Amino acid sequence: MSTKKRGMNFSDTEKFLLIELITQYKHIIENKKTDAVFTKEKNKCWDDICKKYNSESTIFRDTSTLKNCWENLKKRTRKYYAEERNKLYKTGIIIYYNLYLYDLTYN
Repeated sequence: MSTKKRGMNFSDTEKFLLIELITQYKHIIENKKTDAVFTKEKNKCWDDICKKYNSESTIFRDTSTLKNCWENLKKRTRKYYAEERNKLYKTGIIIYYNLYLYDLTYN
């Protein structure tokens, strides 16, 4: 059994700080290439983000924790917008909106 202790939850200000730092490196971090050059560059970016994050935050977080938080934020965001899109399809609003746009463009 693992003896790893659970860390503290990220506060909203910590999440916003992480998002702010990641946006500076997003073109590298979100790049889909997985060759050795890009993997090394991504790891360097994550190390830089970790250093900047820990210098501005009161709670120490390691790189893997920050990566995990970033992945969770992306996952929750995708889930939220998928649910919103499904709500629109269920109510029929999106169908009328698409028909309205179709009428505007082709009439």
